[in-house]
Amino acid sequence: MKEFKFCPKCGGSLVKKSFHRHIRLVCGRCGFIFYQNPKPTVGVFIVKDKKVLLAKRGIEPFKDWWDSIGGFIEAGESSQETATRETKEETGLDIKLIEILGTGKDVYAGQPIVSTAFLAEIVGGKISPSDDVSQLKWFYLENLPEKIAFEGNKKVLDLLKKRFRTVNKP
Repeated sequence: MKEFKFCPKCGGSLVKKSFHRHIRLVCGRCGFIFYQNPKPTVGVFIVKDKKVLLAKRGIEPFKDWWDSIGGFIEAGESSQETATRETKEETGLDIKLIEILGTGKDVYAGQPIVSTAFLAEIVGGKISPSDDVSQLKWFYLENLPEKIAFEGNKKVLDLLKKRFRTVNKP
């Protein structure tokens, strides 16, 4: 638990108290409970001809490592809206979401996150890295780079390898 000291509502001191089997930070003045929930994120995986489009991170954490397309959900957005927005911002592409591949927990810069992974297909736009992406590249699922950012991405890529594995291998 990150050690915040002051209440974001009234500025009073936060103290640790046990609530529902969890230690929480609670304001001694106004009683506000400072829940430190994971931040919601999305990852978008576009697969075409047994290749997946990955984004090279232009920022920390994991600068210069390969990542899914995606990011943090903004207030008022659904995970689907975030997936579409982040893909457009980072790649210039318009997508159609095909399915939810799964959800999982991870860590971003020391903070807990919960991410939803989507499978998507391209429906328009022109591919061009931007925002916090320095490069975009198609990788064969059977020949992925070593430097994959985040454990959740590794799990989703393993799932995609199994799903899109060539059935008629010699």
